Amino acid sequence: FISLYQMVDGVFVANFVGELALSALNIIYPVPSIILAVSIMLATGGSAIIAKNMGEQKYREARENFSFILLTGFLFGMLVMIFGILFLGETILLLGATPKLYSYCYQYLLILLLSAPLAVFQLLFQTFFVTAGKPHLGLAMTLIGGCVNIVFDYIFIAIFHLGVTGAAIATSMG
Repeated sequence: FISLYQMVDGVFVANFVGELALSALNIIYPVPSIILAVSIMLATGGSAIIAKNMGEQKYREARENFSFILLTGFLFGMLVMIFGILFLGETILLLGATPKLYSYCYQYLLILLLSAPLAVFQLLFQTFFVTAGKPHLGLAMTLIGGCVNIVFDYIFIAIFHLGVTGAAIATSMG
């Protein structure tokens, strides 16, 4: 469902903003994909380690590993945010933005970078809820986040005409 966030943004942007804006979203798509990939790596690897600790009844070690993985995720999210913002223009050009697409790319990617630490945490907790024996919380979190993205994409893009900025805000809220 999380992988659909950018696709949903694309549908709304294509229908309510235009082709250039949709092209911009596609150009910067590798950045959120990298955030997603590293977050999933941390979440799945971390949950396996924590589940092993819990299975061996090493609860203190499980808590320490959980804290360490959360800290690592937070630091990763902060580094992506900080370095992403510092090198935002260069990243956009490196990804192939033309002058016509640059401002759309900038508006969308800036907001996604600002919310990177939260995106990492969302993915970590979805997986950790399953490890903690509460898979319904992880699923609910995923579904609610996706629905928030869809609803606010419509509100921000179709009603308030916020364009790619609205799409990025809706994705960040999700």
